Amino acid sequence: MKTKFSQMESREVTVDFTKPQGQFSFRNHSFGIGGINSLPMPEKVTQGMKTLQPKLIRIFLQEFFFVYPDHNVFDWAKMDAYLESINAMGADIMAHITIKPKPLYPVIDENIWEPTNVEEWQNLIEAMVRRYSVENKYVTHWAIANEINIGEWGGCPYKFDCPKEYFGYYKITAQAIAKVDADVKIGGPAWAGTGDNMKEFFETFFELVKQESLPLDFISYNYYTNEPDVIVKESAHFRAVADKYSPNLEIYITELNVELGAVSEEEAYTGARAASLAAMLIALSNQNVMTGTFQYHIVDQHCDIDDFVKFFSRYRYMAEHWNDGPHKLGLFDWDGNPRPQFSMYELLYKMCGERIPTDCANLHTVATQTGDTVNLLICNFDPEEPTDYNVTFKLKNNPCGLYNLKVYRVCDKGKNLAESRTTYLGEDFYSKVYAPAYSVTLVQLSK
Repeated sequence: MKTKFSQMESREVTVDFTKPQGQFSFRNHSFGIGGINSLPMPEKVTQGMKTLQPKLIRIFLQEFFFVYPDHNVFDWAKMDAYLESINAMGADIMAHITIKPKPLYPVIDENIWEPTNVEEWQNLIEAMVRRYSVENKYVTHWAIANEINIGEWGGCPYKFDCPKEYFGYYKITAQAIAKVDADVKIGGPAWAGTGDNMKEFFETFFELVKQESLPLDFISYNYYTNEPDVIVKESAHFRAVADKYSPNLEIYITELNVELGAVSEEEAYTGARAASLAAMLIALSNQNVMTGTFQYHIVDQHCDIDDFVKFFSRYRYMAEHWNDGPHKLGLFDWDGNPRPQFSMYELLYKMCGERIPTDCANLHTVATQTGDTVNLLICNFDPEEPTDYNVTFKLKNNPCGLYNLKVYRVCDKGKNLAESRTTYLGEDFYSKVYAPAYSVTLVQLSK
């Protein structure tokens, strides 16, 4: 028999309206896709993403688009279709350059980063930027390479052993981008994790960029974890390194998600993943050192081995990750069915306006006020001791009057409207709400 709500372990959240903290929004936390196959997005996924209205979507321009089959020959068909489907979601695009055309890289080796003909490489990059940033206003951010410290062991397919090597590649590529469009933002390199001598690497890279006066608008890294405390610690570490170059340098987590690993069909649809992501994003918003993040992937992906064998030495490795034991990381499955993570972002995106301080132990919370609407987000995520809570939320110095109170909850079954009633907000109003383990709950009060 389930524990009665009144007998559950209790928690309190205090929302204090006397000290507003400035304008706030979660819309800098967005979504990424790509690197696995060249198929355009399914229509149901495109339409679902349009309802979220993301600001910026991160993609890969991987070699499986085969845009440069021969010297001075361009084939944009596959890449055009792909970018058109991303553009249909209504967001700007951050595109990571991870191509290695055979005419310029005849040997499949992640350690070979320099094209056989630099001028020809720059002509290709110029053509790409012209097509997707000038003729079509798709790409606003160009990122140079991905996970350069591991090279995906045959994949990206770039691996750089030292900052001088990456700088050499960055220089010839950034110069070509800036030549075509001086208004786009340029950066990289989606560092894998935060270890592997990250600090020393970037300090040297920053110094080389300054010496040559190259454009550098942002840096990025990729991180997978279930622990909000870890993501906060590592992002602060990365911010401290970036500040040595410039406090205005933007930082993105270009791949953010839970720990990697094959999961069952049931696990892929549990609320635990949504709650884990929400807890991390709330923790990052409290720290306020990240420009933005990209939840990776938008939709489940599979690897087409027939494509990968042409440019990727460890194609079996890719098959293991995405075909044999897929991670099922998508906001949607391939049929366009949304997972709880999608509904969680719907709730997060309602959290805009003036931020109101909250105080609570054992829960991740954030509150905002926009006009006559007050939003309180409560994330119950504790992987060590998952516990259902009876939560009392107390408003201090709150606005008064008749309000419509609605409670939305995201858990294993997705999103539901758990409660809707009219109430009177009197002085120091308080009420109770159910916050089950691994859930995200939005309390919305509006006139």
